[in-house]
Amino acid sequence: MTVQQVAVIPFQKNPALQVLLIRNSRTAAGCPKGGIADHGNDLREAARLECLEEAGADGRLGLDFVGEFSYWRADRNTMCASS
Repeated sequence: MTVQQVAVIPFQKNPALQVLLIRNSRTAAGCPKGGIADHGNDLREAARLECLEEAGADGRLGLDFVGEFSYWRADRNTMCASS
């Protein structure tokens, strides 16, 4: 089974660049927030809503696409595809 995931990298320039990272509870590393694209919307809107739900951050989405990757979640026996 493949699960489509989405993420955003929230930032602001005020005047210096500030990037919002959420601490991962398992590894304590900072990472962008995202999740499963289960909102029934397009991927951009799903990514915006994930960030709002998980981090309480909302804003305008830029047009830049950073990348995509796939990885295996052995603990869930699932292939994850992130955009």
